[in-house]
Amino acid sequence: SDGYLANGSEPWRIPELDELPDLRVQFAQGPNHTLEDGTEVFWPYLRDPHTLARPWAIPGTPGLEHRIGGIEKQDGSGNISYDPANHDFMVRTRQAKIDGIDVPDVEVDDPHGARTLVLGWG
Repeated sequence: SDGYLANGSEPWRIPELDELPDLRVQFAQGPNHTLEDGTEVFWPYLRDPHTLARPWAIPGTPGLEHRIGGIEKQDGSGNISYDPANHDFMVRTRQAKIDGIDVPDVEVDDPHGARTLVLGWG
Protein backbone atom coordinates (compact mmCIF):
# COMPACT_ATOMS: atom_id res chain seq x y z
CA SER A 1 0.00 0.00 0.00
CA ASP A 2 1.05 3.63 -0.24
CA GLY A 3 1.21 3.77 3.57
CA TYR A 4 3.70 0.90 3.57
CA LEU A 5 5.84 2.69 0.97
CA ALA A 6 5.59 6.06 2.72
CA ASN A 7 6.50 4.70 6.13
CA GLY A 8 9.33 2.45 4.93
CA SER A 9 12.90 3.38 5.69
CA GLU A 10 16.29 3.00 4.11
CA PRO A 11 19.61 4.74 4.63
CA TRP A 12 20.08 8.08 2.93
CA ARG A 13 23.38 9.78 2.31
CA ILE A 14 23.51 13.11 4.10
CA PRO A 15 24.69 15.66 1.52
CA GLU A 16 27.63 17.96 2.07
CA LEU A 17 26.45 21.52 2.67
CA ASP A 18 28.67 22.73 -0.19
CA GLU A 19 26.77 20.42 -2.58
CA LEU A 20 23.36 21.94 -1.83
CA PRO A 21 22.00 24.64 -4.17
CA ASP A 22 21.80 28.23 -2.95
CA LEU A 23 18.14 28.72 -2.02
CA ARG A 24 18.37 32.21 -0.57
CA VAL A 25 15.40 34.43 -1.36
CA GLN A 26 15.56 38.11 -2.26
CA PHE A 27 12.61 39.44 -0.27
CA ALA A 28 10.81 42.59 -1.40
CA GLN A 29 12.21 45.63 0.39
CA GLY A 30 9.80 48.31 -0.79
CA PRO A 31 7.33 49.42 -3.46
CA ASN A 32 7.63 47.85 -6.91
CA HIS A 33 4.95 49.75 -8.84
CA THR A 34 3.97 53.38 -9.39
CA LEU A 35 0.29 54.32 -9.80
CA GLU A 36 -0.85 56.93 -12.34
CA ASP A 37 -0.97 59.58 -9.60
CA GLY A 38 2.69 58.90 -8.71
CA THR A 39 1.99 56.91 -5.56
CA GLU A 40 4.47 54.08 -5.04
CA VAL A 41 2.85 50.81 -3.95
CA PHE A 42 3.71 47.13 -3.50
CA TRP A 43 2.06 44.84 -6.03
CA PRO A 44 2.33 41.23 -4.81
CA TYR A 45 1.27 39.79 -8.18
CA LEU A 46 3.77 41.72 -10.32
CA ARG A 47 5.59 38.72 -11.79
CA ASP A 48 9.15 38.37 -13.02
CA PRO A 49 8.81 38.18 -16.84
CA HIS A 50 11.26 35.26 -17.13
CA THR A 51 10.37 33.00 -14.18
CA LEU A 52 6.79 34.24 -13.61
CA ALA A 53 7.61 34.23 -9.88
CA ARG A 54 5.94 36.78 -7.62
CA PRO A 55 7.84 38.95 -5.13
CA TRP A 56 7.92 37.69 -1.55
CA ALA A 57 7.34 40.11 1.29
CA ILE A 58 8.07 39.17 4.88
CA PRO A 59 4.74 39.32 6.76
CA GLY A 60 4.37 42.51 8.76
CA THR A 61 6.77 44.58 6.65
CA PRO A 62 5.42 48.17 6.70
CA GLY A 63 4.20 49.25 3.26
CA LEU A 64 4.18 45.72 1.85
CA GLU A 65 0.85 44.60 3.31
CA HIS A 66 -1.29 42.52 0.95
CA ARG A 67 -3.92 39.76 0.81
CA ILE A 68 -3.36 36.10 0.11
CA GLY A 69 -6.00 33.42 -0.23
CA GLY A 70 -7.92 31.18 -2.57
CA ILE A 71 -10.06 33.78 -4.33
CA GLU A 72 -8.74 34.86 -7.75
CA LYS A 73 -6.57 37.97 -7.63
CA GLN A 74 -6.13 40.74 -10.17
CA ASP A 75 -2.88 40.47 -12.11
CA GLY A 76 -0.32 42.81 -10.58
CA SER A 77 -2.19 44.46 -7.73
CA GLY A 78 -3.44 41.28 -6.07
CA ASN A 79 -6.88 42.78 -5.43
CA ILE A 80 -9.75 40.29 -5.49
CA SER A 81 -11.11 39.99 -9.03
CA TYR A 82 -14.23 38.37 -10.47
CA ASP A 83 -13.39 39.44 -14.04
CA PRO A 84 -13.49 36.44 -16.44
CA ALA A 85 -10.71 37.81 -18.66
CA ASN A 86 -8.42 38.26 -15.64
CA HIS A 87 -9.25 34.74 -14.46
CA ASP A 88 -8.37 33.33 -17.88
CA PHE A 89 -5.09 35.29 -17.87
CA MET A 90 -4.17 34.13 -14.36
CA VAL A 91 -4.94 30.47 -15.16
CA ARG A 92 -2.78 30.67 -18.29
CA THR A 93 0.00 32.40 -16.32
CA ARG A 94 -0.01 29.66 -13.68
CA GLN A 95 0.07 27.01 -16.44
CA ALA A 96 3.01 28.78 -18.12
CA LYS A 97 4.85 28.79 -14.79
CA ILE A 98 4.34 25.01 -14.46
CA ASP A 99 5.30 24.47 -18.10
CA GLY A 100 8.59 26.28 -17.40
CA ILE A 101 9.71 23.75 -14.79
CA ASP A 102 12.61 21.68 -16.11
CA VAL A 103 11.78 18.11 -15.13
CA PRO A 104 14.33 15.50 -16.20
CA ASP A 105 13.15 12.32 -17.88
CA VAL A 106 12.50 9.46 -15.48
CA GLU A 107 14.83 6.48 -15.65
CA VAL A 108 12.86 3.26 -15.20
CA ASP A 109 14.64 0.75 -12.97
CA ASP A 110 13.52 -2.64 -14.28
CA PRO A 111 16.30 -5.20 -13.79
CA HIS A 112 14.02 -8.24 -13.91
CA GLY A 113 11.27 -7.41 -16.43
CA ALA A 114 8.67 -6.32 -13.87
CA ARG A 115 5.05 -6.15 -15.02
CA THR A 116 3.88 -3.65 -12.39
CA LEU A 117 4.77 0.02 -12.10
CA VAL A 118 4.30 1.92 -8.85
CA LEU A 119 4.16 5.66 -9.47
CA GLY A 120 3.91 8.18 -6.65
CA TRP A 121 3.73 11.94 -6.51
CA GLY A 122 2.74 14.69 -4.15
